[in-house]
Amino acid sequence: MKKIISLLLCILMLSGILAIPVSALSYYVSHYEEAIYAGGVVDLYAYPSVGDTEDYSYQWQYDAGIGDGHWYDVEENGSYAGTKTNHLRLYTSTGNYDGWEEIPFQCVVTASDGTVRHTDNIYMNIYPTDKLIPNMKNWGYGLYTPSITNATDLYTKDDVNYTASTCAGTNLTIFCGSKPVDDKPILSKSEVALTTEIHITENGKTTVSGNYTSYIPYTVGKTQVQIKEKLTIGGHDLGYFDTKTIDITVVKPQVIGTGTAKSDCSLLRYTYNESQKLTSIPKGTSLEIVGEEGGYYQVYYNGYVGYVGKTLLNFGAIATGKLITNVDVTIPKPVAGQTPAGTCTIHTTGCELYKTDPVTWTDASGKFMKSTDKFQEGQKYTVSIWVAAKSGYEFQTDAYGKPKLTGAINGDLPPFINKAYEQDPKEVIALTYTFAGAQKAPETTETPPTEPAHTHTPSGWRTTGAYHYKACTTCGDFLEQEDHKGGIATCSAKGKCTVCGYAYIEENENHNPDTSKWTACGNLYHAHLCKACGAHCDPQDHVAGPAGTPDAAVVCKDCGYIITPAKNHTHNLTKVAKKDATCIDPGNTEYYICDGCSDFFADSDGKTKITDTVIAPLGHKVSENWNFDETNHWRTCTVCNTVLTETQMGHDITGEKCTTCGYDNTTPVTDPGKEPGTQPQTQIPAAPKEEAFPWWRYAVIILGGITAGIGIAFILIKRKKNS
Repeated sequence: MKKIISLLLCILMLSGILAIPVSALSYYVSHYEEAIYAGGVVDLYAYPSVGDTEDYSYQWQYDAGIGDGHWYDVEENGSYAGTKTNHLRLYTSTGNYDGWEEIPFQCVVTASDGTVRHTDNIYMNIYPTDKLIPNMKNWGYGLYTPSITNATDLYTKDDVNYTASTCAGTNLTIFCGSKPVDDKPILSKSEVALTTEIHITENGKTTVSGNYTSYIPYTVGKTQVQIKEKLTIGGHDLGYFDTKTIDITVVKPQVIGTGTAKSDCSLLRYTYNESQKLTSIPKGTSLEIVGEEGGYYQVYYNGYVGYVGKTLLNFGAIATGKLITNVDVTIPKPVAGQTPAGTCTIHTTGCELYKTDPVTWTDASGKFMKSTDKFQEGQKYTVSIWVAAKSGYEFQTDAYGKPKLTGAINGDLPPFINKAYEQDPKEVIALTYTFAGAQKAPETTETPPTEPAHTHTPSGWRTTGAYHYKACTTCGDFLEQEDHKGGIATCSAKGKCTVCGYAYIEENENHNPDTSKWTACGNLYHAHLCKACGAHCDPQDHVAGPAGTPDAAVVCKDCGYIITPAKNHTHNLTKVAKKDATCIDPGNTEYYICDGCSDFFADSDGKTKITDTVIAPLGHKVSENWNFDETNHWRTCTVCNTVLTETQMGHDITGEKCTTCGYDNTTPVTDPGKEPGTQPQTQIPAAPKEEAFPWWRYAVIILGGITAGIGIAFILIKRKKNS
């Protein structure tokens, strides 16, 4: 039997199918010792203890007789390289190598004078390939939670399947990392590699990129993003190790105007691929304009959002007021030794600086700079500029109410544009830009004047939205800052800082879905609606019931949505009355809905089909004046009088008055003469106080403990006497 096994091993080794292992002690050479997984590469080294390796010749051998002294030279082939050097490489194949670690190797070393020596037997353990994946799973390898910028509602319940929402035409940045294999030597020595791929499927077409990509969806409906982690060992592809899937609901952007095609033209996807043509647009077609970029209008047509050259459209009316799509400002760059600029110049028609503290600077640590601080050469500095829309103008926003426009600082520095704290993004935006380093100070012989010192008077806690801070109420110098802390968010309310009251924790994803029924959410899917906030939970594709006929529709058997209307059905229209939007709830236009096909119509005869009936929420209008009680001040909505809790913060008392709202701590808030001209002092209810623990309860607990102790001692003494 042993001879049969020896013969089989010899055949396998000579054919180059199998490559084996290492571990040895040597009188004359040293070696590399390790264990690997099948499919990896083994490296064996022989180093003379004296002299240079070039002074010797080498020949690697193996013992196919399992230690009975029958040594064979290792030949160069697909499994071995460097057989006549001091470095032998063994390329193993994937599979099960259990038991083969008994085969020894040695290196025969011949010196220039003819002296021959060799290493002791060298072995190596090769673990079966099928143990690799379960071991890596146990060690915690896999994809991290994915991230998507410019999308909303990214959430998951099972750490594998995610959902998100965005507008067509929005530039998404998608990323997902994973744990590197370098922290496990056996994986890197086995030449194990994990490679992340992003597979994006839209409109039936899939594109693949690396683990970080920018992508612009153009089809209104569903886009699927699959982040896959490919596993290889020694160049052998073992397939996908881990996969996470994100189903993105892509909605139609907000319409900002209308236009008509001057001639036959094409709808392009030029920001993603200039050569890609989405569809043809016939001359005279009415188009909905959803944005503007350079020489193009971004339009919605036939289910797509793409681009049409401005010269090819007759532009109609702006949907709401005069729309601002680009903002251009100029501000002095940071120069070493100079103080930060407190203002800037706006070159865009319809814009102006916000009325209060429009320009702020922070250093590399995020600390606000005082007006007397000096820039340091080579240091990074960030400027934030609040720009307001003049009366009759508004900034372009997307369907989710976020600013959607371009901008430039000093002509060619694109800033990050976001909503300004406490403000409607259509009315006020924030431009933020980080300068890479302050320029070198110009040569000067002037001595800057010194300002007289004074004792700072600290304010109460104020907030920028990023953190809270205190400033001197006399000179405005920044005194101290700290991060927000505390607070708990729910699915419908932000969590507030326990120090300054700013709502800084975004609503979380602990929704309370109504699982008693499915609600149709358009023609693609249905979901359980959250009882608290109405979010779409557990989205599922529609499930078609029985096949339709000319007189019967195909209906989703879960939610009743009409997937395909009956071909011969007659529209049976029901009128839906107009509902005005409120500050926080959407409304709808007057329309008619057919109970046989779920289509919407603008008229009772079913002649004019429409697709959009939603009126977006108006958003709160922040009051100019402050309301207050003895502890806090806050603002309300001038439309619905709702208390805007995100504006609530503690008083900044200087002397006897708050420097922000004018609250006088010497006069009760209930005094009708308190601050003429302010709105009624709507109280924000205080958190309920915990009931004090009565003293007599402590007495009962202590007395009960003493009594129990005496009883236990008595029983133990009695047992001891009896024994």
